[in-house]
Order: sequence, then C-alpha cells, then structure tokens
Amino acid sequence: MRSKKWLTGVLLTLFVAGVASGASAADLVDTIKKRGYIICGTTLGAPPFAYADSKGNPVGFEIDLINKLGECMGVKVKIEDMAWAGQIPALLTGRIDVISSRMSATLERATKIVFTHPWLITGTFAISHESKGFKTWKDLNRSGIKVGAIAGSVGAALARKKLPKARLVTYELDGDMFKALRDGREDGGLNDELIVLMAAKRYPELTVLEGNLQPDVYAYAVRPGFESYRLKNWLDLFFATIMRTGEYAEIYEKWIGKPWEPSWGLHP
Repeated sequence: MRSKKWLTGVLLTLFVAGVASGASAADLVDTIKKRGYIICGTTLGAPPFAYADSKGNPVGFEIDLINKLGECMGVKVKIEDMAWAGQIPALLTGRIDVISSRMSATLERATKIVFTHPWLITGTFAISHESKGFKTWKDLNRSGIKVGAIAGSVGAALARKKLPKARLVTYELDGDMFKALRDGREDGGLNDELIVLMAAKRYPELTVLEGNLQPDVYAYAVRPGFESYRLKNWLDLFFATIMRTGEYAEIYEKWIGKPWEPSWGLHP
C-alpha cells in the first residue's frame, strides 16, 4: 500500500512540475508584443505574391497580408527575404517567427512545423515557351525534356512523381526559372497557378499548359511547441476574421484581378 501511495505522490509531483514548466515557457505572442515587431519569412521575386518594386520595397499579395497581420496585432512587421529551401530551417532555429509565404501545407512538412488555417486554394501548373508546341503538362513527360521547378517546392516533387521521364532542373528563384524558359535552356516549368499566369501575361512568348497537376493550399507555419501555441490560434482567427470582414477579398482582388470566392470548408 505504501509503495502505491509513494508512486502516486511521485507522479503527482512530476505532473505539477511539468505544468509549471509549461506555464513558465515564453509565449511567442507576448514576446512579439513586447518586442514591438513580428519577423515574417518569405521569398521575394514571385509576382503577384511577393516581389520588390522599382524602389526595392516589398510588395504583393503576401506583403499586404503580412502588413494587415501587423496592423491587427498592433506591431510592426519585419520581412526576411530568404531562399525557399531555407524557410523551414530559419523557422526552427528562431530566425523568424512565422513562415508567411506561399508554402503548401503538406503531410511531410507537418512532421516538422505547424500549419495554420490555409489562406489560399491554388494548384501546380506547367508553363512552356510557345515555340515548343506543348498543349498539356503531360506532354512534358518525355525523355530529353528538361523541366524547371523551385528547389524544395511541391512543383519539384510533382515533377519527380508525374514527369519521371523528364529531367528536373531546380532553381532558387522563380525569375531564374522563367528566364531559362525564355532563353530556351529548359522545355517547361512547374509553379503555382497564379505565378505562371502572371509570367505568361508578362512574357507573351510563354504559355500556360492545360491541366492542374495537383490542387493545393497555402498556409502560414509556426514552430512546434508550447511557445507558438497561442500564435497559431491567433493566426487562425486572423484569417477567419479578415475573410469575414471583406479585408481579405479587397487584397485578393487588388493583386489577382478578380473577385474572391469564399471556400468556407477549406482545411489543411
């Protein structure tokens, strides 16, 4: 009987100590508020999402959302421009507070980071030089064909999975991939639907191929652990709120050029 009471006492002590330890952990929302700014990681160079204007200032769909986030939280925004493949390491090491870029919410990434409620429904599409004569993304699945995608992106993974006969060439920046297409150094490229549509509009010699390789959603991401728990919940409510108030729709139409159609059942 004594051994059972002793064990119960030990377990209770460990439980209380664990709760106390969790409660004393730094809360990231409090840290951000005290600091006065939130550090958001993204990759510039992909209109209409995030790029630098003629004066070098960050602009785009993502940037307006980030600025709205800061406004609603009552803090300033610090944008960290970094290579796509470096965003998750930067988040996990504390260099940034949140990944606020066009990151696809995938099961593999969710083993390392925590995704918020998605902020955009999208998909992966193929683009090519019109002189190539391709019609659909399936036309790229041939021996001798070179297909470009961003390193570490869903596009790169889909190229390996759905275009196994083609040779994959990866890039750090969207602009480098589109330049390779225009110069004839690759036969096709995979990227987000809105990015390829914008590229085709900017460069008339490029054409978007038929078919969506895979539907996709974009979501913000935070570090796993107690410190980011409240920030994740706050970001969920932030997107739900601006979608209800119409503020998200205004930003969407400004950069996408068409009205936003709500998808209330959207989940990661």
